[in-house]
Amino acid sequence: MVVIAHFMDSEWNLHKRIINFTKITSHKGIDIGKTLCACLNAWGIEKLFTITVDNASANDGPVVYVRNRMKDFNNLLLDGKYLHLRCACHILNLIVKDGLKELLSSIEGIRNCVKYIHSSPSRLDSFRDHSLEMRIDGMANVPMDVATRWNSTYKMLDCAFKYKIVFNRMAAENVAFQAYFEEIDKDGMKRVGPPSNEDWEKSISFVHFLKKFYDTTLKLSATKTVTSNIIFHELVSLQVEIELKMSDSRDAILQRVASSMKKKFDKY
Repeated sequence: MVVIAHFMDSEWNLHKRIINFTKITSHKGIDIGKTLCACLNAWGIEKLFTITVDNASANDGPVVYVRNRMKDFNNLLLDGKYLHLRCACHILNLIVKDGLKELLSSIEGIRNCVKYIHSSPSRLDSFRDHSLEMRIDGMANVPMDVATRWNSTYKMLDCAFKYKIVFNRMAAENVAFQAYFEEIDKDGMKRVGPPSNEDWEKSISFVHFLKKFYDTTLKLSATKTVTSNIIFHELVSLQVEIELKMSDSRDAILQRVASSMKKKFDKY
């Protein structure tokens, strides 16, 4: 478990310090809480405003334990009313992932294209050769995403669109690329892809929609500036963005995506 302290000095400058990096004996709330209290005691930290954690139910127990322990010494600001603070970026992650589910097949086809060019040096070289033929960068590349991190998926899609015509050319002319999508997986299913024009269009619309969420995540992930004062304005802005897409009758797919995200947004 990593424990990071954020605090203001006497001149109101924000500081961030890793104050502990330790093993925990179990994932039970009381054990995590005891470890956290031991860390606070070791540093002589007596006053605590908030504990910021991912929005997982397993984090409720440790926070309750710390609150009860610190209440005994009357050291909680505002009587611990705001002690348990859920990470805004983690909540945004959950909201966006609900939207991603609606376009899973289209995104998977593009992801498989990127996997193909990363699977061997010769395939990457072939991709770059096609890029040169299409008068695009000879050192072309598209980053692989981490499926559990939507922001990396956003960056992968955003970059892949620049090479859409290259992937389409490979689908039409490159025998090895075509054969890759004919392979059968362990479940007896063909690999998803290559992406159709409809898949590209859906994904492009989605990425334009996601840019606001990506920018907000970057703002709220800042470590050298205070972010609590901008969360409300950023979340209201995202709410407006979601509701605009829900009312956009021109794009039924994005309507479904936005509706799915709105349910999760309202939950939090």
